[in-house]
Amino acid sequence: MASPPGPDLTGMPRGSGTPSDRTSMMVERKMELEEQIDRLKAEEKQERNAIEGLILQLSDPDERAVIRLRYFDRADWESTCGVLFGDRRDYVDRVDAYQNRTYKIHGRALLNLAAVLDELEPLPELRQ
Repeated sequence: MASPPGPDLTGMPRGSGTPSDRTSMMVERKMELEEQIDRLKAEEKQERNAIEGLILQLSDPDERAVIRLRYFDRADWESTCGVLFGDRRDYVDRVDAYQNRTYKIHGRALLNLAAVLDELEPLPELRQ
């Protein structure tokens, strides 16, 4: 928001608008932006709840964890792997093997989510 202009010490004429007009326009614009932000937040919450409903249909808790970590928490692969397997005694020695397991769990989770989506909205078969 802009502040009203300072006093005119030159004696030169100004435009016909008053500082309050500019301020009221800025306040109105701010209110419009706040309404837009609130609407977008509500849409995001609704989409997140729908996706969470799909994730809950995965039977494997590791698959659910990987999807949440990667896509909701935006965790990198190293962090995701650490959350899943970091408590294992041989984690430091076999970190590459656990990383590969994390990738496989992620892949299975995506395939299972695709299957859940297909059950909800079957795609028309493509025949030639």
